[in-house]
Parts: sequence; structure tokens; C-alpha cells
Amino acid sequence: MSCCPFCLDAARSLCFFETNLFFAIYNQSPILPGHSLIVSKRHLQSAVELTQEESQALFPFIQKVMLILAKAFKTESFDISLQDGLPAGQTVMHLHVHVIPRVVGDLANPGDWYYELEKADNAMIDSFTRPKLEHWQLIEITNRLRIVSNEIQKL
Repeated sequence: MSCCPFCLDAARSLCFFETNLFFAIYNQSPILPGHSLIVSKRHLQSAVELTQEESQALFPFIQKVMLILAKAFKTESFDISLQDGLPAGQTVMHLHVHVIPRVVGDLANPGDWYYELEKADNAMIDSFTRPKLEHWQLIEITNRLRIVSNEIQKL
């Protein structure tokens, strides 16, 4: 779908890890450092539309992204969120999972990340209330994550 921000070549060109079914990109307006998105390559809106192959591959993909982010952002703690449908807070109607690295004291209350996520207006722009990274910053972080991804794949 040409109007979907995740179906655009620009989004896919910024991936730091991918398989034949999913790709991971850094969020342009991260809630916290490391906030990344896992996106299905096939355009679908809901997790109920996943094929059996996609369903079986999703969590192992999330785990790989967690390993990459853990190494890059020096943490072992994460929030993972799948907002499925408008009432659940989904703002881009293309299946995506938020993976947010956490460290002690990063927010006043551990659950505050969800309120920040709810402010999202668009997953690629993400929010007018959170700072948006400059394109060069996004490229720099993506390149760093690609290096870490390659290191982990060699293990």
C-alpha cells in the first residue's frame, strides 16, 4: 500500500535487522533510547491476519531484536507492545511491535512508557510531543545497530 509509511522504501531502507517476514527499524521519535519497531513485510493490520509461518517467526524475531538492542543500549530489560486496532491505540494500520529498552530510573514510573506511546499520532513521525530525530541521527543509529546485528548473527 503506497500510503502506508511502513510499505514505503524509505522505511525499509532504514532497517537494521530483517528476515523474509519482518524488519526492524529505529523509531524516529523514541520514547527512550533504543525504541525500535518490528514491522511485518507483508501489509496486514492485525495479528489475527498473521499466517502460521509469520506467527511462529514473530517471537524469535523479537528475541533477536532484543539481543541487538541489549548489546547496543547496555540493558537486559524491555517493554514490548503490540497495539492491535484503533481502540488499542494503533495509529498506523500496519502490524508493528514496539520494543523499548529499559534501564533503572529512565522514567519516573516504570509504566510511564505507555502514556508516552499513547501520544503517538503516526508511527513514523510518532508524536508532535516527543522530539523527532534528525535524519542524520537516524542513519547514525541505524548504522550502529546494523553493526551490532552483524556481530550477533556471527555468534
